[in-house]
Order: sequence, then C-alpha cells, then structure tokens
Amino acid sequence: MNNIRIYSFFWMIVLLTVSCYEDKGNYDYHPINEVKISGIKEDPYEILRWDTLKIPVTLENSLNEKTELIYAWYLDQKKIAETKDLCYVVSDKAKKYQARMEVILPEDDSVRFFADFEVDVYSPYSKGLLLLSDYEDHPEVSFISTLNNPTNKIMRDVYSLENKRELKGKALAIEQSDEYSYGGTVFVHTSASSHQLDPVLFKEIALFDENSFTGPAQEYDMVYCRFEDAITEFGGAIGKDGIIYPKQACQNRYMASSLKPIHVEGDEERLVDYQLSPMLLNTRNSTLGYDNLSGRFMYFMNSYDIPSYDENQYDEVRISETYIGLPWLGWGKNMSGGTYQFSSLFYDPVTDRAALARAHTATGKLKGQDSLVFLSGHHLAEGSVMAVNSGINWLYYSDGGHQLYVLNLSDPDFKFPSIPFECALPDNCRITMLKVSVDNLALFVGVETDRQEKYKGDVYKVNAKDGTILEHYQRFGGIPVDMVEKKSVEYDVEE
Repeated sequence: MNNIRIYSFFWMIVLLTVSCYEDKGNYDYHPINEVKISGIKEDPYEILRWDTLKIPVTLENSLNEKTELIYAWYLDQKKIAETKDLCYVVSDKAKKYQARMEVILPEDDSVRFFADFEVDVYSPYSKGLLLLSDYEDHPEVSFISTLNNPTNKIMRDVYSLENKRELKGKALAIEQSDEYSYGGTVFVHTSASSHQLDPVLFKEIALFDENSFTGPAQEYDMVYCRFEDAITEFGGAIGKDGIIYPKQACQNRYMASSLKPIHVEGDEERLVDYQLSPMLLNTRNSTLGYDNLSGRFMYFMNSYDIPSYDENQYDEVRISETYIGLPWLGWGKNMSGGTYQFSSLFYDPVTDRAALARAHTATGKLKGQDSLVFLSGHHLAEGSVMAVNSGINWLYYSDGGHQLYVLNLSDPDFKFPSIPFECALPDNCRITMLKVSVDNLALFVGVETDRQEKYKGDVYKVNAKDGTILEHYQRFGGIPVDMVEKKSVEYDVEE
C-alpha cells in the first residue's frame, strides 16, 4: 500500500511540472529568400592553362534584392574566388575539373544555393594543328591551337622551346598515337632520329638514333619512317640503301635491318634481294613495302623459325605476283564496301608512266580485276603528293606545282581518271603536303610560297568536296612536310 502512495505522489509532481512549463520556442515561420543562379554554361568550359577564366553570372532573389550574399567558387573543392563574377587565372594542371559556384545567405542560417559545371584545363599544346616542316634540311615543329585562338597565333619551333635542343636531319613524318593504346604520344621522325613526345607538354619521352639499334648500323640515314596514322604496334624505317628497319612502338630501340637477301615464304632455299621504294604500309605485326628491283609488293613478317639476328626482326617476305614496275608514290585508306582497303599511286619520273592500285589489301593483294589501272591522262610529276579521303573515296594528288587533281575511287568504269580539283591557291606556290581532316570534311594543303624568308610555308584548310578555302594559316612554318590534328589527352601531367 505504501508503494502505491509513493508512485501516485511522484506522477502528481511530474504533471504539475509539465503544466507549469512555458514554451520559449520561436515558431515564427517565414519564406526563405531563394537565389537563382544563371549565366553558367551546361557544356564544359575549355580553357588553356595560364589563361583567364571569366564567368559573369546573373542572380535573381525571390524576396529581397538587397539581401547580403556571400559568394564562393570551387575547382575540385579548392576555393578559387569569393566574388560574384569569376575572373580566375588558371594555374592548375591540365585535366578535367568539377567546379561549383556557391551563394550563401548569412541572414537565413547560411542557406546555400549552388550551380555545378565542368572546366577542361588544357596545356597550350592540348588541341590544334601540329606541323612538321623543313627549312634548308632543318626540321621544325610548329603548333596552332584551336582553343580560344581567334587570331591563329603560331607557336614556332616548339620542340626546341620545350627540350632546349634542336631536331637534326631531314623532316620525314609526324603522327600521334591512340590515347588508349600508347597514351596519345606524339612521334616525330627525321632522317637522323625518331622522337617520342609527351602529348601535353611536348617533353621528350624517348629518342631513337644510331644508338637505338639491336646491332651495329652502318649509318643512320633514313629516307622514310612512320608507324602509320593510327600507330600500330610495329612500324618501320627505310634506309637510303633501300633496306627496311623495323621497330616495335613499345620497345625503346630499332631492330637491326632485315637480312638482305631475304627468305621467301614457302621456299626456304630461295633468297631474294630487294631495294624498297620510300613508302611503307604498317599493319599490326608486319609491313608492306614495294621492291623497285622486281616491281612487286613485298609483305614483310617474322617467321619465328628462321634464325635471324633479332627475334623480332623481319626475316621472311611474301611477294605479290601483280606486276606494276613503278616506284611507289603514296597510299591511303578507303572504305569501299564498308571494309578497310587501301589505294596506292605509282609513278616513274624517268618514263612518265603512272598507275593506280585502286583497291588492295594490307598484304598488297589487288581486289578485283579492275583494281590496277595504268593512267594515260595523268598529271603526276616529280614532287607530287597524294592523300585519300576515306569518307567519299576520293584520291587527291598534286601535279608537282600548285594544281590539285582528284580520282574517284568508287567510279566502277573509271571514265574520268583525273579531274581538276578547283582550289583558289596562288600561282606562286608549290604543294608539298596533303592531309585529310579526321572528319573527312576538309583537306589540309601545305604549300611552299616564294617569300624570301624562313617561314615560307602556308597551310590552307579547304572544303573536301568543292575546294572552298575555309582557313589560311600564313607563315605556319618552313616547307610543310606532314601534319596532325592533335587530339587532347585527358590526364594529370607530372611537371
């Protein structure tokens, strides 16, 4: 009974306490002054490193336009500004950043409003046109950025600028690898050396010269060298003696020159001498060349069972039985029938004879009886250059001067083998380079002008179908030799 009385007394005290409590809480609810941020693009902002990123914004307040606001801008969570509009000199490394503009209302318990966006920071060399030119047998690399460069400002001799030494030899080729295979590495080839460059800063990664062979080289003096535009696993160079020098892209060396004479596949007792024309078509583990001694294609490979100086050296060859008998001038890919095949031009300046291998495989085998056409009304001459547009199956070539011609590779009857490609180039120039754009919509035409100065090379970007001039890059370099539309590579560069 006493316990019951005690519990009853306790609950009586609790009820009296609660009934006497005065609620001091502030329940005066009011609407928040919402801030709407506009003026920030949905697409990523592209900015060159060391340029100024300017983003003006417009703010709309739902209640009070005079409300005090606090601003903050962030780049990957790093605060870069505390102003309403952004004006920031981008010193950050080249890569993609997640960015945010934040507005804080201090009088409303620091309620925050924000807008997210992306910023792509590029090095000055991230995206643009990279030209290899020749000035009195001195190779030089020039660059025009296509990012925020309305005046087409040219950055000259960027290899020497970034590496504090000059290229040597005669300019041969420039190309960029696939980002996923070889990290977007830029390859520069000269007659004296080959160079691998970082694709963001143009710093040299590797150098291949007379010290890069597996065996002794009599003389490092190349007349042709490249891995092919897509950078296949194998590439090759041709020495002035007409011998092939293979190289694997992943190895920091050239292999010794393939044995001469060389074994012919299927007949180990037969040896064949060769003298390659200065052109190569590189596929993944082999290379197609053209032997001027026999007038046939030669498909080089490694047999893995014939003893050779180097285990990765080309020691066997297939010979195409299709007779052409003219020096190989150039080749390009086309897409006839939806599958990759190749077209090649042949020209002998001594006899003035010319031929077109309209469609052949990577091994040199012609596809179809009408694939080989000897051109009777051609305009080829010594110094002619060519390029194939795989999008429309056109082959462009120059006449050794300032005139362009086109061959329609899809024409089944081939009634018009040489049609003038009208392009308003000046009369006082000589075409030295042709390069089809990545999207196949434009043709880059490199010319040597008669200007009496070092930078006498110009590049014209013309419509690939009608020859209309779209851009004119004046004084781009010396005599244009080769060019790439340099792709941007997204990774954080160690500097």
